[in-house]
Amino acid sequence: MNLEQILDNKYTEGYADLHLHTVYSDGEYTPDSIIKKALSENFRAIAITDHDTVEGIAPVTKSAKKDIEIIPGIELSAETSATEELHIVGLFIDYENPEFLKILKGLSSGRKDRMNDMLKKLGEMGMPVTMKEIEKFKTKDVIGRLHLAQAMVEKGYVKTTNEAFDKFIGDDKPAYANRKRLSSKKAISSIKQIGGIPIIAHPHLLKNQDIIPQLVEEGIEGIEVYYVNHGKNPSSKYIEIAKKYNLLISGGSDCHGLSKGKTFLGKVKVPYQIVEEMKKWREKSK
Repeated sequence: MNLEQILDNKYTEGYADLHLHTVYSDGEYTPDSIIKKALSENFRAIAITDHDTVEGIAPVTKSAKKDIEIIPGIELSAETSATEELHIVGLFIDYENPEFLKILKGLSSGRKDRMNDMLKKLGEMGMPVTMKEIEKFKTKDVIGRLHLAQAMVEKGYVKTTNEAFDKFIGDDKPAYANRKRLSSKKAISSIKQIGGIPIIAHPHLLKNQDIIPQLVEEGIEGIEVYYVNHGKNPSSKYIEIAKKYNLLISGGSDCHGLSKGKTFLGKVKVPYQIVEEMKKWREKSK
């Protein structure tokens, strides 16, 4: 089956969402609730791609039983040589690899240091927030900006989490602080070393689209072409880029649940044949 046949959805054998978050990073969904929601949307497969952690994969897989296929994944924070932040999704990873877990531990430490820097900036702006006030919003170990935004809403500094990001803690905003990230090359190679497929996440959010050729040189193997902004249809722009560089196509809702205002799970449906193409790709790469 060629790419055009897959994309026109005429020969679909079910659907997948290949970019989802749980309570183990900054999502709303517990293992049971994400499985329940995915089944209600008739998904054949979903990928768990929490930010810089793999802690949610085993619990979700256990909750799924044999009702739905769970693809182990991750979304790594990275930056290019030009210090542009980007995210790399890894699918079909060996999430128990000891060396990879060490890398994630380092990223977790960087998140906490960054949060302390942001709290200091907010305090100087007359909006004090304590780490304890943030931690009440996290379910597991990962602390992110969303949890800080939720604390800011509770304290009355902003009305919504979106306002917190737009005015204070989003990229380049007054209380933003940078943090330790992997280089894009390191993120890509780390995913490949544990048997995964490295994929450019939500490429439409890249500030500099010209970095895509660099990522290809560094070993990227896929790009997301399905995401909420395009509804049910894939992005023709990124399909052409995938063809140009011989990249696998992927995508998903990037759903975090109501913790980010809207529940997108079910809004993006990737033909299951794309999952099968990824499996074939992995077999050829061994």
